[in-house]
Amino acid sequence: DGAEPGQEPDPLAVASNTPSRIVRSHLERIGLLSRFGAILGIDDCVAPKPAPDIYQLACARLDVAPEHAAAIEDSQEGIDSAKAAGLHTIGVPSAPGDILHADAIYLSLMDPALWRALAIPVPASPARDNPA
Repeated sequence: DGAEPGQEPDPLAVASNTPSRIVRSHLERIGLLSRFGAILGIDDCVAPKPAPDIYQLACARLDVAPEHAAAIEDSQEGIDSAKAAGLHTIGVPSAPGDILHADAIYLSLMDPALWRALAIPVPASPARDNPA
């Protein structure tokens, strides 16, 4: 979450075109529900992505100006939504060969460069910890 010890983590939100009850259910199942200050689904806004509504609402709920926020998206529709709302966009294609037009592109959510860009500590890999 990018926070130094004793420092509050940056606020996080989920902004999805999936109904919010389904998003909440999945996050609860994997133990991440409490990590998000706002969880928004298609049922929380008038116009779905690519309209900017859901990202504008997420920023408002977190009390964060859009220009100080970033969106991680796997679709061009989501990137267009976040850009229209004024957020920095990070594209992570969900399938090989997907072309995304975002401010930054990473091939995987596990890419250490993405973690560093978001100021999240990169966990040590077992290969680095146990040299052969």
